[in-house]
Formats: sequence, C-alpha cells, structure tokens
Amino acid sequence: MYTSSDAVMSFSTSGILDPNEVSVVNLFINGMLQPPNVYVVQPGVLILSDIPVQGVPLILQFIKMIVS
Repeated sequence: MYTSSDAVMSFSTSGILDPNEVSVVNLFINGMLQPPNVYVVQPGVLILSDIPVQGVPLILQFIKMIVS
C-alpha cells in the first residue's frame, strides 16, 4: 500500500486523488502500463495486488476531462 506521503515531492504534482473525481486513472510500474485489475485507487491510497521490486518507479497518472 502506498499513500500520498510516499510521493517523491520533486516529481509529484498532487496527492493520490479520488478516482471518482477524475476521468482516467493509469498506473505505470517501471514504465509499463498496468491493467486495472492489479491495483485499487482510493482517495490518498494506492493498493497493489503484488509487491514491486524496491526502487522500481511507480507513476500514478490522473486525467481529468472538463467539458465546457
């Protein structure tokens, strides 16, 4: 489990957002897009079904589409 406080602040633009408030959530582990069935995102929390190797970069991407 990872929380917003685990982020590397020099690379982070936000904490872990509420997935109900964004349009798309993508998780990349070591540059590889992960299928949604291997992780769960909740406000402030990322839960993985498997533990990645220590030091492997994780990128949790949120995309919010706004129609005006």
